[in-house]
Amino acid sequence: MGALVHLTTDVEADRQHALRSTTVLQTNEELGLEEVALLLHRDAVWMVAPDGPDREWVVDLVDAGITVTLGRTCLDARDISYDAVPDGVDLVPSGVSEVVRRQQAGAAYVKIP
Repeated sequence: MGALVHLTTDVEADRQHALRSTTVLQTNEELGLEEVALLLHRDAVWMVAPDGPDREWVVDLVDAGITVTLGRTCLDARDISYDAVPDGVDLVPSGVSEVVRRQQAGAAYVKIP
């Protein structure tokens, strides 16, 4: 089973909460999670913009084996180029569709905020 952490805001406290939560889930062996994913949705996609406030932390999460995903529709709505997305971050057509897809696959869902 996996876990999906869903972040929709660009509020600093929410960003930090989501980043810590993904790390806690990834390192909690007791849960036996096969995958931990962070979905950056709506204004949270600003995190991966070239001057994004937590861009390097997102890259570190990917390097640690956490799946980071964001929807093309959110990037399009904010005029963020797909080329600006760091290597290793998965692009999907739609963030909301990704939530449904992962829940159908049995992922535990954590919404922040």
